[in-house]
Amino acid sequence: MTTEEKATYFEETVRKSINPKKQADYISINEKGTAAKLGDNEIERIINAAIVVEYEGARYEWQIEDGKPITIPTGMRICLKNMKKAALELGDNIEYKQHVFFPNKEQEETFSIFGIVENEEFAVAFSYNPNKEEIKYVCEDKMINGASDLYAIVRDAWMEGMKDGRKETVNTQGETNDQEYICSEMPW
Repeated sequence: MTTEEKATYFEETVRKSINPKKQADYISINEKGTAAKLGDNEIERIINAAIVVEYEGARYEWQIEDGKPITIPTGMRICLKNMKKAALELGDNIEYKQHVFFPNKEQEETFSIFGIVENEEFAVAFSYNPNKEEIKYVCEDKMINGASDLYAIVRDAWMEGMKDGRKETVNTQGETNDQEYICSEMPW
């Protein structure tokens, strides 16, 4: 698949994921703001997130705390259609955006992802293990619990990893959390 075909296919996947009638997840984080559609709900601002992507030998880490961006190395969008199919877009610049569809047995680049995203109503945790070629996914309804224990557990593990000497690159140039900006960029 060419780069242009990947971009077109990714945008089709986004359109399907953001449809409120579809049971799919869509996550968008960039320097202008954040948005997440989790399950069959509307798009909402991300309250908390911790996502790690390893791709082609590079490690990217995104972190949002209480609606404020802490670490955003580059823009990213994720579509989790189901536990068998997912897609990721990395990059802010149209010319340099990279698209990863997983699982993909033919994928030559090394790739893994782990994350948790929380908005007003839900928290979802997900991971992809390239060795097993499977996506793991857990969803927590915050309307029942009122708060996300799932996010608290992952956040504590994340912070423990930082204390253990993990190095991060922080890029906080003009970052805001403007849901309206993200939604205005949507193709609908």
